[in-house]
Amino acid sequence: NNLKLEHLEENIKHSYNICDDICFISAKKEYNLNKIINVIESEQNVLLCGETSSGKSTLINKLIGSNLTTSKYSNTTLDFIKLKYMDYVIYDTPGIVINENKKVIENIKIYTKQLNDNYVLNINNLKLKLNGNITLIVDENVFISTKKEDINLENNININNNSDIELENGFIFIKNSCIIKSSQELMIRKSIISK
Repeated sequence: NNLKLEHLEENIKHSYNICDDICFISAKKEYNLNKIINVIESEQNVLLCGETSSGKSTLINKLIGSNLTTSKYSNTTLDFIKLKYMDYVIYDTPGIVINENKKVIENIKIYTKQLNDNYVLNINNLKLKLNGNITLIVDENVFISTKKEDINLENNININNNSDIELENGFIFIKNSCIIKSSQELMIRKSIISK
């Protein structure tokens, strides 16, 4: 993957007005776990919280060798769980539901497409028309197709360089400014992956 984490961190901080450090971790790939251990050792009492099904219990299991129940289903952790790790205490918490309609993205796929005005891009129920290259970062189960179609899409949206179109199951990265015709209103943000 050619995505540079320092660019991603910088763009996330800018997009969400975050002043604190961001640490990218993966329990599955055992990436940056030592940074979390350092936080635990410096703070001594750690409360691990986050959105439901984001991997909090999996992370704790990997960090301290515990055997908390994990599942791909929401709300597996039903109450606060206090765990002792050396001289430290870690609390696993139930997941926070941030958006009831948001689906958990388990397997992200990246697709690059070159489009022109004659073709319609279908992403689940969304239809888009534009000229240019796009990169889709979406759940692998999202339905994507392109076909030559002469339809009138009512929403015309000016997109700036390095923007993302937010989707329910991912987002579309637009590198160069363009006009998009859409079947529905779109949520646009400054891209979190652009340089």
